[in-house]
Amino acid sequence: MLNLEDGMAEDFAASLSTMMVQSYGLAIVKPAEGKTQDVVDALDAYVQSQQKSMEHYLEDQYQIASAARVATVPTGEVVMVCCEDSDTVFENIKKALAA
Repeated sequence: MLNLEDGMAEDFAASLSTMMVQSYGLAIVKPAEGKTQDVVDALDAYVQSQQKSMEHYLEDQYQIASAARVATVPTGEVVMVCCEDSDTVFENIKKALAA
């Protein structure tokens, strides 16, 4: 579901909504060596898919998908947050990974 191919990640944790009426996804991916950009691109593609799915379907879920974040944090993991209050959730995950 996250477009991650074999060999792209050393480890990952994810929680995704499998319901077609909700834009929800959290992922923390430890990229394999040299695969950080591939992981970012894969997670960005997931977010774009969520945005496209919800754009003309459910406005509130489209807004959530539009506010999604994908970024590499200082500890090296790629984090994707697609949920309500995504900025706060992202910052809290970043802090927890740094601890």
